[in-house]
Amino acid sequence: MNKFLSILLLLLITNSIWSQHPKIDSLQNELTLIKEDSSKVTLLLKIGDAYGREKPDSNLFYKKRALNLSEQHRLSITPQIVTETIKALTGTNQYEEVIEFGLKYYEPYKAENLIYE
Repeated sequence: MNKFLSILLLLLITNSIWSQHPKIDSLQNELTLIKEDSSKVTLLLKIGDAYGREKPDSNLFYKKRALNLSEQHRLSITPQIVTETIKALTGTNQYEEVIEFGLKYYEPYKAENLIYE
């Protein structure tokens, strides 16, 4: 009986190590239920935020998915999404891609809205 309890305890510990954060799990489950694209974009950003600094690659993955979904469905690409993606890129030390994002998104936005430095 002791051996069985030891194995069960070991399995529980292993499961808790490999399982994701409950908040992330619930957000991902909610993502499968949402049909509206703008709500999906917001939820993808929240999932990226939930990963935060613990898993910068996962954070970046979800921020890029939000940006891609926004572009695919021609939703307004807000500076907030681009800024959050750039922050995630910076967190993974991908500085060359940060510069590419700046040229691709910020320069046209400044020109379109006549924003001067």
